[in-house]
Amino acid sequence: MAEPDSNTDNKQDLEALITDSYEDSTMIPKLSPQTTLLHLPLKKFKPPSWQKPACVIVACGSYSPPTYLHLRIMEEAKDALQDAGFEVIGGILSPVHDNYGELHKSSLKKANGLHRVTMAKLATLSSTWIGVSDFEIAMDKWTRTAVVLDCYGKALNAHYQTFNTAQQTLQNGRQIRLKFLGGSDLLHSMKTPGLWSQAHMEIVLGHHGMIVCERESHILNDAFYEQHELLTKHRDNIHAFKPCVHNTISSTKVRELIALNKSIKYLTPDPVIDYIKQQNLYTPEEIDKK
Repeated sequence: MAEPDSNTDNKQDLEALITDSYEDSTMIPKLSPQTTLLHLPLKKFKPPSWQKPACVIVACGSYSPPTYLHLRIMEEAKDALQDAGFEVIGGILSPVHDNYGELHKSSLKKANGLHRVTMAKLATLSSTWIGVSDFEIAMDKWTRTAVVLDCYGKALNAHYQTFNTAQQTLQNGRQIRLKFLGGSDLLHSMKTPGLWSQAHMEIVLGHHGMIVCERESHILNDAFYEQHELLTKHRDNIHAFKPCVHNTISSTKVRELIALNKSIKYLTPDPVIDYIKQQNLYTPEEIDKK
């Protein structure tokens, strides 16, 4: 998740997050679809056939470190979208900027953006469709989720020649949509006043859409949608699935096990384990038990 946690109560913290983040793509210096493309894992993508609506799954997060759960949820999200009639041409893990950790998530200080991008790339070596973007960590400060989706969407549509950059319009009615992957707790957080701006929710839910892993503690039912006008408006763009197996692996648990000098085998891919050992990450004196 790359937005403030839904339980943030400190108004000063929220103000700092807004001040120290890119709230709109026009704020990012020297940005263009071409420069964004340099950061995207295009080699992992397949060209859209246009026989079905084309989409790319985007999962923004810390990935400190990436785990098998991150990868498994991507696979299940892909299945759910394909069952819903989409053609999934690729997937992106997008590690968040270090600045987000300085402002809101101190555990990110234990592995900087370069480490986290490297681990995510190692974790996805065996995947034929999931790649990693270093776009967020390449910025000089944290970039809001909606802005990341906006940048990725314009870049991919320009690459596949469906977007007229000069006129800022779609061509031939074709569009590659980005499906933002998150848990149902994140979708519930969109109902928290002031946490997500209306403009950003329109980009995420209206222009693109979400693929949501439903959790038992945050059920998505008619009553949930009816309580929020924007969620009701874009309900057709929100695709939910229930995980086929219960998996409680978390990055926090992996870091804690490393601090205790215990095995993390089969919690994350072996190349990630090797990298963590080589770089001496998450050692007892470094571990954040927040």
